[in-house]
Formats: sequence, C-alpha cells, structure tokens
Amino acid sequence: MISTIISMARERGYEVTVEGIENEVQYEFLRKFPGLVYQGYYFGRPQQFSDLLDNPMLTESDIAAFRKDSEEEQEKLRKVA
Repeated sequence: MISTIISMARERGYEVTVEGIENEVQYEFLRKFPGLVYQGYYFGRPQQFSDLLDNPMLTESDIAAFRKDSEEEQEKLRKVA
C-alpha cells in the first residue's frame, strides 16, 4: 500500500514527505524508497521557530529560507482571516 501511494504521488510530480516516523524500524523500512523527505519524533521534537534559528548547523541561506517561508505562511493566514 505504501509503495502504491508513493508511486502515485511521484507519477503526478509530487515530492513525498513521510510524517510520523517515530522509531528506527519505521525509518529503515522507508529507506528502501529513495528520494523521500522524512519528519517525525525519530529525527527531533517540534521546536519554536526562534529556537530553530539558534541551531549552529544552519547556514545563513537556510535561515533566510526559513524566514521567507514563515513570512509567506503568515501572509496566507492574514488573507484567510
């Protein structure tokens, strides 16, 4: 079932993000599908945006991209409200 969903998404040109990965067993199973983006507690707990910016592994371009994405999301929310 998982391979079918991934195949259908890719055939339509979507990037596939797998959410909810909580342990190594789940991650290892999904590794056989190359090119996926992973999210979940296995990789890290949710963080406040300000805490994310303090991460020493981020480059200036990473931070700029986060800020741009955040501003775009905030603008979308203002339009809906």
